[in-house]
Amino acid sequence: MTAMRSIHIPTANDLALKAAVDSMLDSIVVEVGQQHEGAAANAAFRGGYAVLIVAPAGAGKTQALRRMLAERPEFKPREDGSRPIHSTVAPSPFTLSTLGNKLARELGYQTNRVIREAQVWPLVHSLLADRGVRIVHIDEAQHADQMRDMTSIQKVESTLKGLMQAAGWPIWLILSGLPELKRFCQEDPSMNRRVRVVEFPTLAFPDDVTAVRKTVEQFGLLASFIDCKTVMTDDVVHRLMHGALYQYGIITEMVQDAIGECARTGDKVLTEIHFAEAYGARTNAPDEQNPFLSPYFKRIDVSKALYVEEVDEDGKPTGRRSLRGRK
Repeated sequence: MTAMRSIHIPTANDLALKAAVDSMLDSIVVEVGQQHEGAAANAAFRGGYAVLIVAPAGAGKTQALRRMLAERPEFKPREDGSRPIHSTVAPSPFTLSTLGNKLARELGYQTNRVIREAQVWPLVHSLLADRGVRIVHIDEAQHADQMRDMTSIQKVESTLKGLMQAAGWPIWLILSGLPELKRFCQEDPSMNRRVRVVEFPTLAFPDDVTAVRKTVEQFGLLASFIDCKTVMTDDVVHRLMHGALYQYGIITEMVQDAIGECARTGDKVLTEIHFAEAYGARTNAPDEQNPFLSPYFKRIDVSKALYVEEVDEDGKPTGRRSLRGRK
């Protein structure tokens, strides 16, 4: 199980992510080189831009990003331990002040007080420059969508725009989150051109059956004492995709858990029942709502089992949902 959870099976999403980061690194080389070499005055300064990585919960974007950030040689730590990229998770509830203070603390600024919004962002930019950080990655960036009034949203966009346009030390952004993140900067034409979107698509049956089968086969190679191939009929693959909301990340977890269930029981052949047990353990869904057991699986709304409603500090529903964790 440890071996299966530690490997990453590349998909087309990884290729799209790699292309976006390659383009961003090329942009940094050009902009920074232009500054250092004293380019002619007519060489326009473009500054940084933002790449949005968007997908529903369970699509695998966080895992793909972590793997990419860990493996790329451009992001390896320098001799002093610093890195050219800094990753953080957007706070919730979200405000411009809480994000700025969180970044300042992570970048090494020590204080017991909350720094005012107007002061913290110049400090953050100074800290980024001091530590040689060129790229800031903010995960769960859709939390900024919690700001309902347009004025607050525009302040967030204007602040991030200021980081990207800073002539002395421009910053490039990678923002990852749920599909609502695509609304970022759509109302500002000057910001809109600084945003590029990479969207992880939802899988479809039967178009992606082969890709799912290959994923099962790859995990099966790590559990060679179990026959993982015979179960992968079109019907079972369809049930697996539907039970995972057609999201690749959830599919991966369900395959891992089903193989783990098979190994735990001492069986030598992976079957539909192992998937059913793994799904039931994760969701507590009754048999009639288990897509691996019900003959009418396509009618089951699996989102009710896979997602949980979020509540605020007072226990009141927020209207948002998060993916239920594995047990």
